[in-house]
Order: sequence, then structure tokens, then C-alpha cells
Amino acid sequence: MQIHSIGQRAGLRAASVATFVLLGLGIPVDAGAGARETETVERKAPIARDGTLTVENFSGNVRISGTDRADVSVHAIRRATRERLDRIKLDVSSDGKNVRVNANRRDRDIRNDENVVETDLTIEVPKGVSLRVTTFSSPVEVVDIVGTNHVLKSFSGRLRFDRVAAPIEGETFSATIAGSLTGGGDSRLQLKTFSGDIEVRLAPDTSGAVEFNTFSGGLDSDVPLAVRSKSGRSLRGHLGTEARDEATLRFKTFSGDVRLVR
Repeated sequence: MQIHSIGQRAGLRAASVATFVLLGLGIPVDAGAGARETETVERKAPIARDGTLTVENFSGNVRISGTDRADVSVHAIRRATRERLDRIKLDVSSDGKNVRVNANRRDRDIRNDENVVETDLTIEVPKGVSLRVTTFSSPVEVVDIVGTNHVLKSFSGRLRFDRVAAPIEGETFSATIAGSLTGGGDSRLQLKTFSGDIEVRLAPDTSGAVEFNTFSGGLDSDVPLAVRSKSGRSLRGHLGTEARDEATLRFKTFSGDVRLVR
């Protein structure tokens, strides 16, 4: 089944949006000069099995996997000039229940725009944690997490989640979102892109109301989708036999397409 909405593509003012996102992360952009070096940092921190992991990164890959361990393990590969590596720190803090990882902690008393260290983060956590991940150009991958209420946001980094339990809120501007859900009844999704595509592999028992809004993107579904209403740029329907008034699966794009598969 294919369902498409048609519109006219509009111009993209990425520079101003990028500036806004960077200010939100507290990271000015300045590539800086000098020979780059690489260092590896290992950290561990206590976290509750149902705690929350918060991650902030600018560039580099972020991979978070759920395991049977009882703490958070952070493996970081950092790349920048020696001066910047010494001045800008990888900060891992814990209050015993929750953990925050900031890949670019800097001294607020130092006025210097060269405040970015490219950081690849490989993080292992207990499977039951919830996630709050914010990046700029870092691709984000999350696997085997059964905690609840995850928020994954990036500007130009792609988002991927595999075998992750809903609810999930995912948002990226110019990249793709792809993932698969675990079963268990909760199917709440809220996924948003501007020019990227979205593809979600639903669990066999996924059901609920679907809402899709776009300017010029389309919706393809391999899963039987009963359409309840359709206008020029939006569609409402439901999966399965239960028809809820409030949408549990929400998708929004400007020019990106959405595909639902099983």
C-alpha cells in the first residue's frame, strides 16, 4: 500500500538553524588550527537499572547498547589539537541514579571559540535505562534498550535504534531515522525530520492510531493501515483492530518519506 501527499519543495535555510542548534548545545563552531592528536578515555559511573542516561556530543559517532551490567561504561576516542584536548574535557557525572556524559565540557571563564573535540562514544548501560541524547553532527545508534521514554535528537546526524522499547521521540533535521521496536504493547513513537527519510520496523503486536504530516513527502506501509481521514498534507489512520482517537505513532517531515515495515 502506498499513500502519498504532494507539495512543492521549498528552500532550506540550514545555516541559521545550525547556529540555533549549536547555541542550544552551548558549543560555538570554530575548527581551529594545529596538528590533531588522538586520545582514548575510559570511564565508569554508577546508575540505577531504571535511571536515565543523558549524552551530549557535537561530532563523532555515538553508540549506546543495553547489557546486563549494573553501571555505565564509557569508551571515548577524542580527536583535536593537544591544547584543545587538555582544555576541553569529557565529563561523566553521576548522582547514583542518573548519569550525564558531556563530550565537550569547557571552563566557562575561558573565552575561546575553539570549543569542539571530535569524540566517538561507545557506551554500555543496563538495558532498563531511559535515554536523553542530543548531538549536532554525530550519528546516533541505540541497540537492545528496554527502558522507557527515550529522546534522541540531532541536527545532521542520522538516528538508528534497533530492538528498543517505546516510547521513543526522535528528531533530526537533514538526516535519516531508522529503527525497530521490541514488542510488549507500548507503540508510542514521535519521529520528525526535515529532509531525511524515516523507516520503522514495527513489532508484530504493534497497534494504534497513526498520524502523518508532511509538505512533499510520502508514506508507504507494508503493514495494513486503515485510513480514517486524509487531507492535502496530513493523514490519520490506525494499525490493528484498536482505533484510538489520540495518535500513538506520529511522523512529521518536510520533504522526507516514511516507510513502515514488519
